[in-house]
Amino acid sequence: MNCYTSDMNGSPEIVVINDAYQKGIRNYDVAKAYEYAVNTAEKFGNGALGYQPNKLSGTLQNDNDAWNLSQLAAALGKTDDAKKYSDSSLSYQNLFDPGQAWTYDEAGADARADWKGWFRARNAAGNFVRWEGLTSNKTALQASVYQAGWFVPFDIPGLIQLNGGNDLFIAKLNDFFARTSNFIEWNDYENQPNEPSHLIPFIFNRAGAPWLTQKWVRALTTTTYGAAPNGLCGDEDAGQMSAWFVLAASGLHQACPGDPRFEIFTPLFDKVTLKFDPKYAKGSNFVITAKNNCPENVYIQSVTLNGQPLNRCWLSYREITAGGTLNLVLGAEPNKSWGVAEN
Repeated sequence: MNCYTSDMNGSPEIVVINDAYQKGIRNYDVAKAYEYAVNTAEKFGNGALGYQPNKLSGTLQNDNDAWNLSQLAAALGKTDDAKKYSDSSLSYQNLFDPGQAWTYDEAGADARADWKGWFRARNAAGNFVRWEGLTSNKTALQASVYQAGWFVPFDIPGLIQLNGGNDLFIAKLNDFFARTSNFIEWNDYENQPNEPSHLIPFIFNRAGAPWLTQKWVRALTTTTYGAAPNGLCGDEDAGQMSAWFVLAASGLHQACPGDPRFEIFTPLFDKVTLKFDPKYAKGSNFVITAKNNCPENVYIQSVTLNGQPLNRCWLSYREITAGGTLNLVLGAEPNKSWGVAEN
């Protein structure tokens, strides 16, 4: 939909239009789509305050929509609009409290005394709302505050800076997964049964720790899905649950819709063949292979793309749809030198 439907936040149609356009899917009235996208952003966006009062999830989703609109505007040569909506997308920074004590519960009994800083919604007067802990769902829709705060996929460098730099950011992100006692059960950490958590595992790639994306995606694909009745770990929600699994099992997934970069990580299968519609792709298929694939071999040791060594943890949509072969060699221990370049 192109507006809030009482179920999910923001105006996702803006994201869909931009993502399609960036991938060369343009067989529709682009001018009209852009006009409606602008109308939607102006009507439902964060407005003059730069945030939605008392809504963390809504604010961050609107910023994501604004960033996507800025990308579409730039692609269409609308430079003033591109700057306007790019600047607007950074309003998420208004909701980050760098001095907030790192507490998981309202009482503060469960806490990390050495960590500080996380997102807090503001009220209409501009004041931060009362802090009730990272696992509180106040101001977050179908999510905890801990889950909602990761949703800045379009500006991971900015999110890293807010959180105290790369090392602390990775530690906080890894904590989010490590504290999840059971991935298949609804929880306030990595909650795979519900969609607001679905992009979070891929952030490690963007932060220079791709071995952790490899570790946690493999854990999720092997424990939360199955080829039997009730094989999905949550509500399908218009196909999102299955779509996540198909991409995650293949070893390629976008970390930021609207950005045609696909993250590389450990696939579930030994071989995956992606077949393309000739209307939208130059190549006919793209093959992904995983050598030494087994439950113990979670980590990528080396990668070649069409026979040439590849030392980055991502491919562009254009590279994938040109056709070819991506060969991965797996092992039991992380290779922390692979994939850290060009993040």
